[in-house]
Amino acid sequence: MKPHYFLLSSAILFLLASFLISPFDLTLNVDTYFIIPVTHFLRCSAVGLLLFAAFYKCLNHYLVSKMLTWIHVLSLLLFPLIIALMSYSFNKSLAVVEISDQGTSSFFGRHHRTNHIILSTLIVMQILPVLNIIFGVMNRHKRNIK
Repeated sequence: MKPHYFLLSSAILFLLASFLISPFDLTLNVDTYFIIPVTHFLRCSAVGLLLFAAFYKCLNHYLVSKMLTWIHVLSLLLFPLIIALMSYSFNKSLAVVEISDQGTSSFFGRHHRTNHIILSTLIVMQILPVLNIIFGVMNRHKRNIK
């Protein structure tokens, strides 16, 4: 299966899920406390997947590595799942801190560090298509010179 078809089908599933899932909020705590309705999150994720599907469809001939492409595609699909898990763990942690006498500052410090590492990794993963195109264009240029 080609990456753009996979992203297109995933975007359609995200859009369908945004209409079928009962509404609830995702809560993210990364220096600031964000409350995002899951329907908005799924629809924005679907639009992002559609944009990357168009990107991979149009620039498929310039990509040098299928492995980099699929790593990026999988990271795009894992991003909403990871955000949902982060929201769930944060909500669970609030409940644990409220009913117990755990050290809240160290607990939230670990939670913040984990969130920053995960989000930083996901942001860095967005460099992969740019590198893939740069190396692909350089490779095509070398072939045209010979």
